[in-house]
Amino acid sequence: MESRKNQNPEKLVPSKSVSVIKGRPKIVSLEKSEYFCGPLPHPSILKGYEDVCPGSANRIIKMAENQSSHRRRIESEVITSNVKNERLGMHYALVLTIVLFIGGIGLLYIGKSIPAYFAIFGPVVFHAGNYLYFKKTEPGKAKEREKQVKKK
Repeated sequence: MESRKNQNPEKLVPSKSVSVIKGRPKIVSLEKSEYFCGPLPHPSILKGYEDVCPGSANRIIKMAENQSSHRRRIESEVITSNVKNERLGMHYALVLTIVLFIGGIGLLYIGKSIPAYFAIFGPVVFHAGNYLYFKKTEPGKAKEREKQVKKK
């Protein structure tokens, strides 16, 4: 097998972009790439749509604006719904705790001390454990959500 040093550079790559500097071939290539990300097409593509069908660029922009406002409205409704659900859950937990507390006091009054203590302190222990669990896991969930947003 012949080494490359002995070969004629024009035979290696028959191209006009090959030049010889000090007996070695120099191949020059030029690449251009563009990256565009967003709800609208690249402006040059949008201009192409407008050239083909006058008024289409305005319709495309209007469609993107409508989609954006629709998405924001739905996100707002989801957030509002989540807040309402959390408040409702807190109210139910409060009512249940008060009922169990009153029931525990009633059990103490009639002499059933062990079930009374469970009725009184059970919800307190449950709520404290629930609070500590979510306090511990919330930072990890926030970081996970951040990673998911960055991937998009």
